[in-house]
Formats: sequence, C-alpha cells, structure tokens
Amino acid sequence: MGVPIPPVEPVPLPLPPGIFEALLLGTFALHILAVDIAVGGTILTVVHWWRGRKEKDSPHTDLALGISKTLPTAIGILVNLGIPPLLFLQVLYGPLFYTSTVLMALPWILVIPILIGAYTLSYKLRDLAEKRSPWTLPVGIGSAIGLLCIGFILTNNVTLMLRPDAWQDAYRSSVHGVHLNLSEPTLLPRYAHMVLGMIAGGGVYVAVLSTIGFGLDPAFARRAGLRAFAGATALQLVVGPIFLFTHPSAIRSLYLGGSMGLTAVLWGAVVFGILALVAALRGVDPASGRRGVLLPAALVSVTVAGMVIVRHGVRQHSLAEFGYRFARQEVRPDWKTFGLFVVVLALGIAVMWKMGSWVRADLAAKAKGEAK
Repeated sequence: MGVPIPPVEPVPLPLPPGIFEALLLGTFALHILAVDIAVGGTILTVVHWWRGRKEKDSPHTDLALGISKTLPTAIGILVNLGIPPLLFLQVLYGPLFYTSTVLMALPWILVIPILIGAYTLSYKLRDLAEKRSPWTLPVGIGSAIGLLCIGFILTNNVTLMLRPDAWQDAYRSSVHGVHLNLSEPTLLPRYAHMVLGMIAGGGVYVAVLSTIGFGLDPAFARRAGLRAFAGATALQLVVGPIFLFTHPSAIRSLYLGGSMGLTAVLWGAVVFGILALVAALRGVDPASGRRGVLLPAALVSVTVAGMVIVRHGVRQHSLAEFGYRFARQEVRPDWKTFGLFVVVLALGIAVMWKMGSWVRADLAAKAKGEAK
C-alpha cells in the first residue's frame, strides 16, 4: 500500500515468534492487573477521601487511608511489570513502535517526569492521609491525574503505531515530535474502556483487601469495593460496544463472526465479565464469605486475559492490512539463554510470592493488634 514502514532489524530473533508473542500477552495481562490496582486504587482513594471529608470523618475516610497505605508499593509493582511487555512489544513490532514514538517524542519523554511526580505524590498522599491533612485531596487528585495522563499518552502511542498510513500526515503536522493521535476514532473509546477497567479492578482490589484485614471495617470495605467494581463493569457494557463499532468494518467483522476464534474469545470475555458483575453484587453480602470476593476477582481475571487476546488480535489484523507480519522475521533460537530466563523468572515469582505472604501476615498481625 506504499506506507513508510521501516524494515525489521537485521538481527535474527533468538526464539520463535510464538514464544515472544506468548510472553508479550502474559506479561501484559499481569501489567494490566497491576495498573487496575494502582491507578484504580488511587482514584478510589480520592473518591472515598472526598466523601469522608464531606460526611465528617465517616468510614470513607478510614477506607481511603487504608488504600493509600498500599499505593506506593502498587505503583512500584506497576512500573516493574510494565517493562517486560514493553520490551517484547519492541521485539515483535519495533519498526512500528519506534516510528510512532518518534512522532510523539515530546509527550513520550514526559511520561518519565510525570511518573516520578505521580509516584512521589502517592507517598505524600499516604502521609497526609494519616495526618488528616486538608492537602490530602489535592495531592491525591494530582497523583491520579498524573497516572491517567500516562495512560492517555500510552493509548495515543499504541493506536498511532497501528496507522502507518497516517504517519506522513502526522509528521507534516508536527515535525518536532509533539503529535498526538487525537483524530483516531478508537482513541477516546479505548481510553474510556481502559479507565473503567482501572476503576473496576481497583474495586476488586479493595474488596480483596477487606478479606485480609488491614485495620478497617471489613464489611464496609468489601461493600464499597464490590459496588465500585459492579458500577464500572456495568458502564463497560455501554462503552465496550461503542469501542467495538469505532473500528474499521474489516476489523469489527472479525469479532462478529468473521473469525470464530476471535469471536469466541471476545464474547467469552464479555460473558465472564457479566458473571463477575453478578458475583460481585452477590458478594456484597458478608454472609457469602471469602468466596463472595474471590469469585468475582477470579472471573474478572479471565475477562482481562480475554481482552488482552482480543487487543492483540486487533493489532495483528490491523497491521496485516499494511503487510506487516512479525512471523516473517529470521529466527536463530538460543535455548540456553531462554532456559536461564525461565529459571530467573521462576525465582523472581517465588520471591514475590514469599514477600506477598510476609505483607499479608504483617497486615493480619496489625489488624489483630488494633482489634485488641
């Protein structure tokens, strides 16, 4: 089609493309869960702090304080889990991702200082909330806006990389790297879909925290978290179809029966999302026990995995229209290095799991101490 896609790197891939593809999808799914916890948790902290101040130190204030204590760690995990999918994306889609990044160089570079600022504010938010400072709300809003801005910049980049036909016009409109992909029809629905997912994931996170015990009213935290999840998920049932129908007809038709595999994944994810919504509404009742919280969390995790696959399918088929297929790259497998990678990855997961058990034990001990 005559689009200016740069050639792939002459260095052969060290593993078959399918392995990189699986690593990209798996690590990105984990990153999305971390994003939901960190960004959604920050948004819910702001909302509940505002409601608590409005109602004069209601349980909302205590809930906001409890969530805020976990945010610096959550954002740190978010950042670390964001590195692997970014690296695997560059391996498979380097020529496209680098081009879109150059076209929006200035916004992309700003991601780093914005992230540092939002991360710093998350620590201030925690400290100010403990002191019941009047600065808690503006600092929380600042941290949330910073994180949401980063998401908007990333959304611009991943949509621009799918439009090689728009690159030349983008360069002509801004030769200094300040372009944003604002004319893209899918941009705002995609971003709204992502933000609602963050709020829903943050709600599940709060509900799960209520089962651990972190010095709060478990019933109130559970109810608030699951209601936030249910409300955001219900809105997804409106935003999701809008997002789907903003795609070109060739892409849209794949998910409406044109490809049985992609259609099954999309609508399977939707079904699991609806089941998670129903389970969350039932789980509001403390009588449902831990299962009432863990079941919607498990169901929505399946939905996230499905949506990650759907997103990947959109990317593959969009770029196939321009003749780009990463599977065509030369491969020279290096299985020894890959084996070392698997061992290090397994050790890292084991260490994180153990650290998580220490955190859970510490929270439980503090909750028992406060109860006495």
